[in-house]
Amino acid sequence: MLSYFPSFSEKLSQITEDSSFACTITMELEQLVSNKHLALANLGLLSNFLVKHACLRLTDNAMSDRYKGFAYTCLADLLKFLQSHSVFDVLGSSHSEFVELLQDLRNLGFNKDWLDDVERLKVF
Repeated sequence: MLSYFPSFSEKLSQITEDSSFACTITMELEQLVSNKHLALANLGLLSNFLVKHACLRLTDNAMSDRYKGFAYTCLADLLKFLQSHSVFDVLGSSHSEFVELLQDLRNLGFNKDWLDDVERLKVF
């Protein structure tokens, strides 16, 4: 029965990995802010979100910082949209804006499965 529960050292290792990952995300975003490729106002929102949804982190080293900054700005725009609009808005007057935000993120290289899930959850 005890074998089902992680040991203290396993838990500590996971906490350390999580903290390290959160620091990595924050440092990457702070670098984009310091290079003026990302607005400081989006830093907290994106940091918190990307730590929880690591699959959306842009890891392609071929992408320039300018490109990543633009892409993360578009992601922040979608997150703000989702926070401020109801399902009724998405189905009605704001539908075209929602579709455009999703399409932009698909074109910018974000995880298409996650974007499909967002679209399904907000529309259906």
